[in-house]
This record gives sequence, structure tokens and C-alpha cells, in this order.
Amino acid sequence: MPDEGGNRLAALPEDAWVISDDPGFAWRADRRVPGEYVDVSMKRFQQGALTKRDVLRDADDPRVCAVVVWSGDRLGSLPGLGAD
Repeated sequence: MPDEGGNRLAALPEDAWVISDDPGFAWRADRRVPGEYVDVSMKRFQQGALTKRDVLRDADDPRVCAVVVWSGDRLGSLPGLGAD
């Protein structure tokens, strides 16, 4: 992730939550990842354990301040969350 993106996450409120298909981005910015997104392995997407519906529902939580789509194989594989 470019440094600018890391700076953007670090600029979020201290108690902000970040949904990402690479939770390390949030952790390096000292932000929290919702529990469901600590394990964002490809298997969870392949098995339908994490869906677009889940992400949209969880992103609606007022504590979530950002959704970072990094991998085309994970969040980017969900219609409407990638390059769309």
C-alpha cells in the first residue's frame, strides 16, 4: 500500500475501525479491524463465508470509517467492491 494510503488510515479517528482484505494496513495505522475481518483468507471468500452482503452490513457500523479493497482475490472478488 502506498504511504499515502497508510497516512490516510492513520488520519482516521483513533477509535476508527477499518475493513480490509489485508488487516495489516489497519494494524500498522493503529486502527482496529472488526473481528470478522481478522481472518480474510481466500478460503473464506471461496466458501461464501464472507460476502458482499456481509461487507455492506458491517461497513454500515458507525465505528467503521474505511473499507480498503486491496486484493482482487478477496474483497475485490465481490461484485461492486473491486474496480467497479
